[in-house]
Amino acid sequence: PQCTPPATPVEGEPPKKAPKVYVPPPTPWQSEAQKELREKNVISACSRAKPVVKKLFDVANTQNRSTSELDTSQVTLLSCYYVQQYYHPNHEVIIGERDSYDVVALGCIFVACKVADHARRIKNLVRAYNQVLQEEKKPELSDEQQTQLVEKILKIEFLVLKAVAFHFDVLMPLEYLDQQTDRLVDELFKQPLFIAAYPYDRKYLRKNLYNAAMKFCVDGYSGNPALSKCVKNLSLASLVFATRYLLRSRTTNPNLPKVREALEQMPDLMDFMVDGEMTPEHRDEVNKAIEGIMQVFRQRRKT
Repeated sequence: PQCTPPATPVEGEPPKKAPKVYVPPPTPWQSEAQKELREKNVISACSRAKPVVKKLFDVANTQNRSTSELDTSQVTLLSCYYVQQYYHPNHEVIIGERDSYDVVALGCIFVACKVADHARRIKNLVRAYNQVLQEEKKPELSDEQQTQLVEKILKIEFLVLKAVAFHFDVLMPLEYLDQQTDRLVDELFKQPLFIAAYPYDRKYLRKNLYNAAMKFCVDGYSGNPALSKCVKNLSLASLVFATRYLLRSRTTNPNLPKVREALEQMPDLMDFMVDGEMTPEHRDEVNKAIEGIMQVFRQRRKT
């Protein structure tokens, strides 16, 4: 059909005003006043997820279902990722009032176990949570409370799946961390100053760096949601922070002052783990990721 040409305005007639578009006021969860509360809830939920996942996998190991520390870290990271998606205020899915962070953590763990091919029965998850409460000298859940908790976990699972739009192909920083750790350890043991100062072997350093960096990756996921969008930078930042934390921390080891002096005279640790010359923009991004990890690390130690 032929399009109707736009009507020309009549002389002397005032121009028509564009219709006003209704912009709804921000919900309390999107307001600045609730930003700090949201960050605390994310950190609290991720902090709760760590011991529950560990207890859940420890029980599996006692039942001859072998799981490695890498599996535990992967599920923990995925759980923190889904916690971010649940609490993130910018997605279009309407979740409404958020549940308590303990329930959110359990629901996200339930989803993460399935996505990581380590599915667990929901009753085992509730049992692991009860054991964690018992270790913390808190009252265990009654049978009625456990039934209510199961219903809440299933609700959280549904909301998380809506929030991620059933997209499960998530890139994790652990996929880069293994290769970056090997590269950093190789480069450190090429430095004469470091070899002369460090009292342990390559295998010992690699194991401790990797385990510490995995924990700081979880801290990164517990903090700024922007950190989880560039997992390669988060992996690099976690490894740099782990190196500084392990080799510059306060300890009674008399060799560590020599190690600190050696690190100060060596090139930046970031340069050991990237191909070619590191651009200032890339260095700034990694430093911002380190600041995010440090912020969560400090807040977690306070709480």
